[in-house]
Amino acid sequence: ALASFIEDNEEVLPIPVGDKVCEDETYLKYHGKWGYLFRAFNPVSRAIVAEHFSVHRDTMGAIILNKKVADLYLKNCRDPEFTLVSDRAPIYPAAISYLYDRKKAIIRHEAVKGIFDEDNEKSEYRSEKQMIERSFESLKSAVKRRRKFGSLKGAKTFCYLHKIYYNHL
Repeated sequence: ALASFIEDNEEVLPIPVGDKVCEDETYLKYHGKWGYLFRAFNPVSRAIVAEHFSVHRDTMGAIILNKKVADLYLKNCRDPEFTLVSDRAPIYPAAISYLYDRKKAIIRHEAVKGIFDEDNEKSEYRSEKQMIERSFESLKSAVKRRRKFGSLKGAKTFCYLHKIYYNHL
């Protein structure tokens, strides 16, 4: 009940957008199945700007997440143009191409391999990647105390409330 009330009135909660957005996905178990939480993170304000929970780790999840981010830019009277920092999963370039072809957003992609520095890897965006990983650590520690989710809806609600807690409390 609380989650649906907050979700219906979420527009009063400010979520700052910037020139960079970090994205990643993690897995959570619900009702004996695996689900995937896609999350977009503003590395300057350290706010979770959007998230999408999916039963599949696929391009559609990344498209939906980036569409939510683009819509947030429009809501804040900004052109949906930003730099996306993510891992090297092929779902992100495919999602960027999909949104660009439909004139929804202009996204520059910076792929970072892993969370540790490599000799031949540029480390300019490494800290942003590490920030989103830390937000997932916060989520996973909260999930661990709960043990498991009985349903997909329970997992989605928990992730949504964690986003509100992380951003505003």
